[in-house]
Amino acid sequence: MNRHALPNQITALRILLIPLFLVLFYASLPGHGHPWAALLFALLAASDWVDGYLARRWQASSALGALLDPIADKLLTTAALVLLVADRPSPWLVLCAFALLGRDLSISALRAWANGQGLGHVLAVTPAAKVKTACEMTALLLMLVVAAPSPWQKLGMVLLSVAVFLSLTTAITYLRRAIDGIGDRAPPP
Repeated sequence: MNRHALPNQITALRILLIPLFLVLFYASLPGHGHPWAALLFALLAASDWVDGYLARRWQASSALGALLDPIADKLLTTAALVLLVADRPSPWLVLCAFALLGRDLSISALRAWANGQGLGHVLAVTPAAKVKTACEMTALLLMLVVAAPSPWQKLGMVLLSVAVFLSLTTAITYLRRAIDGIGDRAPPP
């Protein structure tokens, strides 16, 4: 086995297991949370850290990995957000989901545009964006485990709110970086 391919294989497996996550979510008993879906979600979220760690440690970063990793993250969090909104709609959860999904789509589009302009390097992932992802995944996990209102649900909503705040602040950071990158490339008057 080629160890340099392993990080990309883990990422691909994460994408392929998302449909199983959906099935496990709907296989749960109503009102009892989604423990099996939560367990798979936790494993998939942890695999995001594992593939990144291995890619850095083995110096196996690749263009394919750079493309697939954010797609896998967005697919997993989008699936969880949509399922949770459908399962227990609340105005705040819907607003959080809209903010997170809107930001992710917008930043993905901005990154695609920046890469096309040769500015991809100015939109490298920030530490705050990594904390946002960790908060979002932890929040979703807590909300998947328990269906009834509980301290865990409240903690999940608090962490999701933190993720929204970080999501919006990092979006502003990325937008400023893109604008600065365009300004740096502009020909002199």
